[in-house]
Amino acid sequence: MKVPELYITASNILKSHTEKRISLKSLIYNSNFQNIRQLYALLHEVIKSSGKIDHVLAAGIVHITEKEKYLARFFLYDIVLKGRRVASSHPLVKSIAKSRKELTEKLKECNERKISDLGKVPRYARVNTLKAEVREVIEILKSEGWILKDKIISYEGFLDVVRGLSEDEFIVDFHLEYLLVFHSNTDFHDHELVKTGVILLQDKASCLSAVALNPKRGSQVIDACAAPGMKTTLLAALMENEGRIVAVDRSKERSQCLSKFVESTGSSCVEIVAMDFLKIQPNEYPDIKYILVDPSCSGSGIARRLGNEYGLEEKRDRLRKLSNFQSQILKHAFSFPNVKRVVYSTCSLHKEENELVVEDVLESVGDSFKVKATLKDWPTRGSEEFSFGCKCARASVESDLTNGFFICCFVRKKLNLK
Repeated sequence: MKVPELYITASNILKSHTEKRISLKSLIYNSNFQNIRQLYALLHEVIKSSGKIDHVLAAGIVHITEKEKYLARFFLYDIVLKGRRVASSHPLVKSIAKSRKELTEKLKECNERKISDLGKVPRYARVNTLKAEVREVIEILKSEGWILKDKIISYEGFLDVVRGLSEDEFIVDFHLEYLLVFHSNTDFHDHELVKTGVILLQDKASCLSAVALNPKRGSQVIDACAAPGMKTTLLAALMENEGRIVAVDRSKERSQCLSKFVESTGSSCVEIVAMDFLKIQPNEYPDIKYILVDPSCSGSGIARRLGNEYGLEEKRDRLRKLSNFQSQILKHAFSFPNVKRVVYSTCSLHKEENELVVEDVLESVGDSFKVKATLKDWPTRGSEEFSFGCKCARASVESDLTNGFFICCFVRKKLNLK
């Protein structure tokens, strides 16, 4: 009754995430599973498909015990939704495979009743330009049967095309030429280009904070909350591997995974520091000019997040604790003696973690730093309640077909170089 380790690990993580409200990222990086990207991708796809999986399982076609209910979701996803063979003698695998025709009929009902997957964002895939050129990757995809849609000159037109993508079509992103956009059902976690680090499954929202920081080749950069490393490796690509990126994460386990991921992407200008950013002595890094601060947040902007329901008081208390931490870590970034540009970002929609954090920090550093307009071509801006709101960038699933985010860019008013 052997079950592949991938399924066992993934089902245990989903159970803890759902029942104990433990962070999905923490569970993944503490799992000691060898292929973190494969594990993350499978969990991501199963969570995204929860609506359909719930509908099929609710039919009771296959008997599932309480102990098996999480494992069943992964077997069902691969066997029924993706049509894959699962190499296991587990009775549940045999039962699902035997009932595949009936289960597939139930799956068809999801489309008829418009039972959708969680979230409405498309699948984004970033071309790792440290390993391949965008045109090379596009040609590979086209040779596999993918159809490239023509470039659209207006943002609204682009969004309309993305909403209408079929499952064999893709388009180059409107803002980022190295980001490819696919139908939300696209599953790349077994694709050779992903396994080799040529393309990275990175949401557009996750890319834009690195773009806002905009370090030039040869820059000295700190990524203050670096794991899992998507933003870090994009910074390395933007800098063409010239300069230095100090990738900081306080968790030893996450730092080890971060190191492996950075190496797999060819990001040779990155050095890993397994340490709490708040404990780093700024005077030990006099050459740092750019800092990216993307701290832990509520994740309220993430379209496919599960277990994000809280009571009102619990929510207020959680946001208060998070915003205090976010202000603290952002203020620490400003204490580096020669930093000239700091970008603060979250994947939260709450102003308590966004504009109110910026307002609090400006009270402390406003004499030395100011908010600078960022991502000027991005249409959705910060809250008009704040004088600096129009200089910040926001996004949501509804308006931009990306996970929700907030970005604020600070620049030093005067820099006294020694």
